[in-house]
Amino acid sequence: MKQIFTLLTALSLTAAFSTKANSQNISEGFNTSGEVTTLVTSCWNFNSVNFSSSSPITGAGSVVSQLGAASEIITPELQIPSTLTVSFNYNTVASVGGSKTLKILLDINGVETLLESINLNSIPSGSFSASYTNANTPGNNINGSRKLIFRVTAQASVKFDDLSINAPYTYATGCPFENISLPVKLLSFQGSLVKDQAHLNWSVADNETGNYFEVERSLDGKNFSTVAVISTTQKQGDDVYSYNEAAQASAYYRLKIVNKDRSTSYSKTILVKTQSEAASTLRLFQNPVQETLTFSFISSASTSNEIAVYNLAGLKVYAEKLMVQKGNNSVSVKLNSYLTAGTYILEVKNNLERNTTKFIKQ
Repeated sequence: MKQIFTLLTALSLTAAFSTKANSQNISEGFNTSGEVTTLVTSCWNFNSVNFSSSSPITGAGSVVSQLGAASEIITPELQIPSTLTVSFNYNTVASVGGSKTLKILLDINGVETLLESINLNSIPSGSFSASYTNANTPGNNINGSRKLIFRVTAQASVKFDDLSINAPYTYATGCPFENISLPVKLLSFQGSLVKDQAHLNWSVADNETGNYFEVERSLDGKNFSTVAVISTTQKQGDDVYSYNEAAQASAYYRLKIVNKDRSTSYSKTILVKTQSEAASTLRLFQNPVQETLTFSFISSASTSNEIAVYNLAGLKVYAEKLMVQKGNNSVSVKLNSYLTAGTYILEVKNNLERNTTKFIKQ
């Protein structure tokens, strides 16, 4: 098997996006969120994988897997030739302890055959290219109508770009002719504290295409667990849902949306604060954040304040002094580029007051 791993070397692939015809091989640059949305409507699945325009590997964008969730990119059915060639660029942007792999699998009617397993511990980023035939693939049935799966373990967040596969769609649109349907569309997802109850509500469109929702909760914004499974109703078109639970501590919530065609997607992450935290004058304008942390706070006097950011181990990773005015103040902080994805604590204090809150760095 011929493999090429060239760290930090870009592939010379066509990044332009176009709707595929039967005769066109796969070449995706993931340059805009619109391109990724079009791929979803063409029967691609992005499970715990999102578009990102932040520091793309090449071009204007990449797709990135979520840390803490097993992530997958699944192609529609492709017409695989007798020699399959796959290439892409990848970069590990965040990780936690444990085994970290990026696997390439061949899906034949739900039966998976492992083609490749990239050890992200030893090769965290680079350019990948490999060819597969019956001679070097288990089962001796490489060619035919097949799907490809790119699966990243939950211990790593990986950017993925410049995907090239020498195979066209089996169907002109990417979808089987009898199964062209849009997934359920999340219109809104909100959370609030109501009488010591975390109250979540969300609204959707194309409700009839959904199967169920998993409500996931986390105390640190990184490690989520399912706390409820809510089946979709039989209503056609738009519908609304809600979920309540006792709020013992401030918590992060998100929705896992599972459609009838088994495709999945995730909502944004929201934070529901308990009464003690809700009383703080420190307010984040956005959470999670990417590069800039913007917040407001109320100062009882015109004085010098220290702004600091701590990781969950208590290590101070950012600090600066700032003169503020009595009353409401708004501040934007450019986060350090080496600050990895995860949960942090923002602290604003002076000789009289101290306020803290948690935020997630993506």
